[in-house]
Amino acid sequence: LLPRPRLAASLRAAIGEARCVLVSAPAGSGKTTLIAEALAGLSATAAPTSWLSLDAHDDELRRFLPALAAACAGLAPGAGRGA
Repeated sequence: LLPRPRLAASLRAAIGEARCVLVSAPAGSGKTTLIAEALAGLSATAAPTSWLSLDAHDDELRRFLPALAAACAGLAPGAGRGA
């Protein structure tokens, strides 16, 4: 593991300020590790988070929207039920 304290701090700041944060980088670049490191210092009530991992097949709306609704339901039970 390669610690990235400056990136983790930047991500924590973005999580505190933004409604949505997108982390995009090539496979194997450490996205999951970075996000886990950034979230480790935050309380769940201070920054509720949800995870949505996308791949090439998620460019179809019928596949993307249910995945997005499931991720949102993790933050607010019942969110996206009507979708």
